[in-house]
Amino acid sequence: MADISWWLDAIPVVRKVPWAPALFFPERGDRRRIDPEMDASGKVGFGAACPLPGGLVVYFYGHWTAKELSLHINIKEALTSWWAMVIFGELTPTFCASLRTSRTYPNEHIDNTVAIAAAAKNSAKEWMMQQIVAKRAEAQRVTGWTYSQQYIASTLNDLADPLSRGKLSIFMENARKRGLTTFIPVDVDDVLRDTSFLFEVTI
Repeated sequence: MADISWWLDAIPVVRKVPWAPALFFPERGDRRRIDPEMDASGKVGFGAACPLPGGLVVYFYGHWTAKELSLHINIKEALTSWWAMVIFGELTPTFCASLRTSRTYPNEHIDNTVAIAAAAKNSAKEWMMQQIVAKRAEAQRVTGWTYSQQYIASTLNDLADPLSRGKLSIFMENARKRGLTTFIPVDVDDVLRDTSFLFEVTI
């Protein structure tokens, strides 16, 4: 009985990572783990940043089109998380050798509980969210990485939040406070950036 009690107390805090089996997901600082942070601003744009060892940070940001501004914030947050999966999945191994030779464990920091739930369950009830979940699943198949999601309060989302509002100087200032000194900007290419699939009429 004592052993059972110990596990009941320990399991929720062993890795401090919800939405993933606590006993195998690496702790922060493990060379196999990355902690990308992402955010969407309802009226401005989107942004995401992925800190890496050696003071590096890979990041991207942009503005919503006039048509995309009509999308619900949950959809905007989910879109940003999908773009982050693809971009960081393709590029971070280039700058971090440890990510080339072992399974990588990204713990996505998202400040939207609906986007987190859809990503964690790999399913959604709403049609637009279903389309993004399918895109995420394909991105995960390509990388072979094991993803987890974690809620981050907006006040703590000090890298992605300013990026989503186009405030690059604030992002860089906050990054330097974390010891991130080498900035690697990445563009969201036109193919990935295309959101026309969300506006297709289904019969």
